Amino acid sequence: MATSLANTTSTRADSASRHMLQCRVHRDRLLSWTDTQCNNNELQRNKHRYSLTKDELAVDVTQQMDPHSDQYGRRSQPYPMVLSSFHGLSSVANDVYACLMYSSTPFHSDRHELFQVLKHQDFAKADEGHTALSPADHSHVKTLPYFRTMGYSVGTAYAHENTGDTIASVMIGGITTVLNGAFPLQTGDRVMWYLTKAEADMFDPAGRRILMKGNPSIPMKGNPMEQADAFSHGDVKDFVERVRKESKRLKNDTKSQSRNKVQFMKNVNGFELAGNEAKSEVALIKPFHYRFSSDGDIERVFAVCISPAAPFEMVDIMISRQSM
Repeated sequence: MATSLANTTSTRADSASRHMLQCRVHRDRLLSWTDTQCNNNELQRNKHRYSLTKDELAVDVTQQMDPHSDQYGRRSQPYPMVLSSFHGLSSVANDVYACLMYSSTPFHSDRHELFQVLKHQDFAKADEGHTALSPADHSHVKTLPYFRTMGYSVGTAYAHENTGDTIASVMIGGITTVLNGAFPLQTGDRVMWYLTKAEADMFDPAGRRILMKGNPSIPMKGNPMEQADAFSHGDVKDFVERVRKESKRLKNDTKSQSRNKVQFMKNVNGFELAGNEAKSEVALIKPFHYRFSSDGDIERVFAVCISPAAPFEMVDIMISRQSM
């Protein structure tokens, strides 16, 4: 596969038609993910980790998966409320989101029934091999935002007003050069986004969803959410771990040279920094494959690829809501 033109020439694509929108970083949403759910010092002390930085994908988080589950969706806002960093969102909430986006989940038709189970105290209780969820972790699940594509930031905005401007211009239409995710893109591919922490291991090396058929030796078969019936956070975690184990097996079958290049590009782009310096919990892009796609995948398609790119290379895309 040819390498990315943007990566090889260190140039950026641009278009005369650039549709821009002013957006504000959703401070309150990020605060709800801190240890005390109102730790302003955390947002100020690690301002770069929570900021919306140039060339990062901005995702609207005004609405919730379960309507009226928190107070943020009821407020009138003069600007779209977005974020690019998902730091602080609990692992169980990430796993729940990965399951909601999975192909076999009745995401739209049974969303209310699914959240009736997720909100119930039984979901947070300890079960075999898993400890009980903390009130904070369970709150993250109950108030999981309805992540929706906004566009790419062309400036920098901070989560807290004490550390800088909280509003940035976001490009919602036009041609731009951005960072590719963990899967190769080809010219003409439809482009969707995914959460790196929650979903990076839910796809095979080509970016297609890994479907679990169910192992007769394992009591739980398929996605625990697909029947909108009683299930526990342990069922969700076990299912996600099974998919990730399959993903690891598939990735181990790829050539070591390809793995070494991916690791090198991750280091170049700061995804493997030591300690807490890496801002790795962000949304990245990947090719959209119609086969085995879920309702959540279809909703997240927002662009068309106009140049090929290997994983974690810069790539030219055309942002367009008509990309489907």
